[in-house]
Amino acid sequence: MMQTRRINELEAQGDAAMHRDQLREAAFLFEQARRLAAEDGQAARAFGVGVRTARCWMFAGDQARGLGLLLELLTDIPVSANVRDIYDGRMLSYWQQFASTCPDITKIEAIAADLDRLCIAIGMSDSRDIPFRTGYLLGWQGRWQEAISQYEIAWSRRTGHGMALRDVASAVALAALRINRRSEARRWLDALKSVDHSHDARIRASFVRLRIALWDNDVQDARACVLEADDAMRGVQRDRYTAQMTEVIVAALLLDPRFGDPLSDLHPAVRRLADYPASEHASLAGDLRWRLITARLRLAELRYAAGMRPAEDLFYRQPQEPRRRGAARLPRELRGRTAAARQACDEAMGAAVELDRAFRCTMRQTEVDGLRRRVDEIARIHSL
Repeated sequence: MMQTRRINELEAQGDAAMHRDQLREAAFLFEQARRLAAEDGQAARAFGVGVRTARCWMFAGDQARGLGLLLELLTDIPVSANVRDIYDGRMLSYWQQFASTCPDITKIEAIAADLDRLCIAIGMSDSRDIPFRTGYLLGWQGRWQEAISQYEIAWSRRTGHGMALRDVASAVALAALRINRRSEARRWLDALKSVDHSHDARIRASFVRLRIALWDNDVQDARACVLEADDAMRGVQRDRYTAQMTEVIVAALLLDPRFGDPLSDLHPAVRRLADYPASEHASLAGDLRWRLITARLRLAELRYAAGMRPAEDLFYRQPQEPRRRGAARLPRELRGRTAAARQACDEAMGAAVELDRAFRCTMRQTEVDGLRRRVDEIARIHSL
């Protein structure tokens, strides 16, 4: 009885840490609960807690530790294991495919099909997970309208099992911005804030709001959004969130002319990029995100030397404004900065080609090509 009470306490503490997105702390607590449950002969409970432990390690950025535990669990599933825990473990395998160094869309589709069949077999045919998985993969292929349609089906299943409604609402908002449906993104942001007041929902809302500010090219609003995002992210132990937030915060800081030359070590965008989680480089998608941020930074450095105003490069709705050759701020640095920007674009293109090939699309290559064309536009004015 005392053993069970202690397991309950550890699980409750782990749940509380997980809800604060302090996933490393949660993983340590769940590991203790799992060990005690196994020692006490509670095999089904040890399995379920183990799945949550693996999830925390994987989402915290320790893929090797989390995936190793997950494989151990799924190769020796107790007869008494809860079917929902088995499903959650297999669902983790699905998410891990997107975070791998070599994503395989055929494998992703096969795992998704198996999960759909399992959902139906265990009485969860109305699960939000089924359309959400479809929409998520479509988004990775740049098929945003089709993704939105699937997310809307997931949202309609308000009483079903599966992805949290905050996940669905934020996914629709972000997809809508990708196809320039700003008012729709704003409505989904409002929906997100109305259905969920958790810490995770606050992080997601701040992320969506900052992307909307960048879409608007609104420096003042972006400044406020950066403060809001920083406040929401305080204490978070989730490397993917840190990487995603780093991308939009760097974009906001590069848009702000108050900070001067982006090449300076004192520029806040440079310091933010230094905080990019090392674990994200183990993922092809995470590594590409870092290379894209770097390419945008190098382009901003070139614009500054050329005497240009900052421009927003995530959505690029307002084209950059090249100036005549004699208006350069730092004419002697133009050649070096042009070379650095071109190199950053070339390095990003290599990862973009690989990831687009994996997902059978050209979305990422188009984005990198746009950055390179902006670099070349400036270079032509200065005969570089």
